[in-house]
Amino acid sequence: QPPPVPQQRVTPPHEQMQNELKVVNWLQGEMNRVLTLIGQLGEPTGAQAAKLLQQYTVSVTGLIPFSPPDVKREVIAAFNRCNWDVPTRRPVPGSQPPGGKTLCDLIYNLGIYFCGRCGSTPPPPGFVEQKLAQIRAQKAAQQGYGGGSRPMPTPKVGPNPSAGANGNGRYNNNRGGYRGGRGGRGRPGDGGGRGGYQGGPGGRGGYRGGANRGGGRGGSYSRGGGNRNNRN
Repeated sequence: QPPPVPQQRVTPPHEQMQNELKVVNWLQGEMNRVLTLIGQLGEPTGAQAAKLLQQYTVSVTGLIPFSPPDVKREVIAAFNRCNWDVPTRRPVPGSQPPGGKTLCDLIYNLGIYFCGRCGSTPPPPGFVEQKLAQIRAQKAAQQGYGGGSRPMPTPKVGPNPSAGANGNGRYNNNRGGYRGGRGGRGRPGDGGGRGGYQGGPGGRGGYRGGANRGGGRGGSYSRGGGNRNNRN
C-alpha cells in the first residue's frame, strides 16, 4: 500500500479569524502609507514596486500562516493580478512592474476580501480612484503656485522637523530617513506626514474620516514599516 498522504496543518477557525483581523489592520495602514508616498514623492520605479511587493508577500502571508486552501488561492490570485508570484516571491515572467494605482488596487482588493471574511467595514467603493484624484488635484494646484507667476520652491535637504502644516516637512529623495511632517487636522481621510523613499517616520491616517494625528511610524518604498492608522 502507498504511504498515507500527510495532512497539511490548518490554523483553527477562531485563530484564523484573529489573524485575518490583523491583516485588515495592516492593509489599512499600508494603504495610507502608499497613498502618502505617491502624493509626496510620485510613482514608484519598477525596483521600488518589487520591494513593496516583496514586503507585502512577507507581511500578509506571515500574518496568516497555515491558512485554509481557499484563502491561499485568493491571496495568490490577488498578487498575480499585480504581476507578482507569491510562491516564488518574484515578478511574473514577462510582466511589467505595477504602477501606483495597481499597488493600491491590490491592497484594496485584499481589504475587501478579508473585511468580508471578518465582518469588518470594508473600504468604500471607488476609494482608490477618489484618493488618487485628490492627489492629482493637489498636484495641479501646486503647479499653479502663485498664480503661475513663479515655480514651487525646491524642498530643502536637511534634518526634518517633526511638525509641519499638513505634512509639509523637508525631505531627501536620495538618502531618505528623515521624519515626515505632522498629519493634518483638516478633511476626513487625509494622509499623514511624508516619509522618505528609503525610510523615516511618516504620519497617521485611516480608511475613513477622523482627524489625522502626526507622529505615526512611517515607512518607505524600500523599507517595510507601515503607518499606524486612526482608531475611528
